[in-house]
Amino acid sequence: MYEITYKMYLNHIPVLLDDSYLGHVKVEESTLKENLKSRFGLLESQFSSLTPANLAHFYLFTLYRADQSSESISFEILEVKRIPSEPVRPE
Repeated sequence: MYEITYKMYLNHIPVLLDDSYLGHVKVEESTLKENLKSRFGLLESQFSSLTPANLAHFYLFTLYRADQSSESISFEILEVKRIPSEPVRPE
């Protein structure tokens, strides 16, 4: 899982997100990859050449671009944390 902290800009003006200018989103790695494959046509072999910040940029565009493609949206990625998956314990 990835946890992304970012700032979003609309026409170069910071956007207020949830009472702050910082946005936070958590996304499973498999969900992130599927979104990028379907939206941008990325191949599995291309993921290894992308940094976590690149992945975060692509993912945020999939979240915000769909409905606002005419606007000038940009992102500043502040932090990308990779959160290890919790192992499933048998009961």
